Amino acid sequence: MIMYDIHCHILPWVDDGPTDIEDSLGMCKFAACQGIKAVVATPHYMYDNRTPMPFEMILPRISFLNQKLIDEDVELSILPGMEVPLFPDLVELYLKGNIMTLNLKNYLLIELPLMGSFPIYMYDVLFKLQLKGIKPIIAHPERCELIIKGPNTAYRLIDSGCLMQINAGSIKGMFGRKVKRTALFLLKHGMAHVVASDNHPQYGRMSSLKDSYNTIMKKFGEKLADDLFINNPNKIISGQEIYNTYI
Repeated sequence: MIMYDIHCHILPWVDDGPTDIEDSLGMCKFAACQGIKAVVATPHYMYDNRTPMPFEMILPRISFLNQKLIDEDVELSILPGMEVPLFPDLVELYLKGNIMTLNLKNYLLIELPLMGSFPIYMYDVLFKLQLKGIKPIIAHPERCELIIKGPNTAYRLIDSGCLMQINAGSIKGMFGRKVKRTALFLLKHGMAHVVASDNHPQYGRMSSLKDSYNTIMKKFGEKLADDLFINNPNKIISGQEIYNTYI
């Protein structure tokens, strides 16, 4: 079984990723031993502009890490990407080349506020992104307070053209019972399109895609598990269309 991880903080020396190359290589080996073929490195985009331009910061580190993997015979590819917060001029910054899509294709990983309400401009920004040919993927919606209180909010996001990315750790209870319950609700009702690790070594957050795959396969069947861990993430990194239907 070959899996793909579209959300992982695996790059060394970038925001809250590994603090050194040894920790980064450890994460890579952990991924490879699960049968993961490719990982999209998704450091956070810093909206306050305190960091260098993302392409200048991210791409050299990806090349460096991929060379290290070749040197150590680790069968894993690291692909470029980022996790982007929702802000009013997101589309404008994307058009300027400041925002990096997943594997430089047509999917953008967006993080919504975990606490409180969503911004009033949210649907407008999501709509404008799609007018530019960019498909929004909402990172870990099951962790958002607004969706925990009313999971049908996820339905509105899907109806507006978004895909939903569930964290593997949420399924296993890493973020508490409420988040786990919300994740399982979204999965049960077809409001999830991809599962990713969102691993953060600095916070001790290291989840196994393989374990979560087995959990979902037992609860919901092999077809859904394959779509969430294999088929849809492969389409995302390849730039193929995923329809935001309820799967």
